[in-house]
Amino acid sequence: MRAEYGRMSALVKTSGAMTNQAGPPNYNTAAITTHISKEDGMANHAMEVWRIFSKPDGTSSMEKVAFTLEPQGSGWSSPQMNGKGFVVKRLKRDMQAKWHTAPRRQMGYTIYGEGEIETGDGQKLVVRPGVVTLLEDLTGKGHLTRGHGEGDRMIVFTALDDDVKVV
Repeated sequence: MRAEYGRMSALVKTSGAMTNQAGPPNYNTAAITTHISKEDGMANHAMEVWRIFSKPDGTSSMEKVAFTLEPQGSGWSSPQMNGKGFVVKRLKRDMQAKWHTAPRRQMGYTIYGEGEIETGDGQKLVVRPGVVTLLEDLTGKGHLTRGHGEGDRMIVFTALDDDVKVV
């Protein structure tokens, strides 16, 4: 038997319909899922990540991917992911970026506020704290980024080395 708690998800718009990928109404905007397994009685943590990538035709797309946090010490941890630093950005709530590719392979973590990412195939993702993006659309048309919600958004981008396997 598997008991679930803390189930959260992201809002994604595909083909014109807004869908809630999972979760109770109070937690429908983050992307972290936690389970308790019968086997060990411990929480097995898996973090959902939205991968934004370039398709062969030059448009971008997104897909939900997951990697598991393994027990370590008094908590859970992912493997070390090496990179060449990080950037912290504060984006205005009304920002409307033009189509652009990611400047490097990177992960984005929203600290506070909300944003929206739209890919070339029309998918839209509302990003909030708890929603992690893996940006790999380095060629082609890229994606759009917009402000969303009532306030500014603070985001941390961590650069990833080319050989880092995230998923």
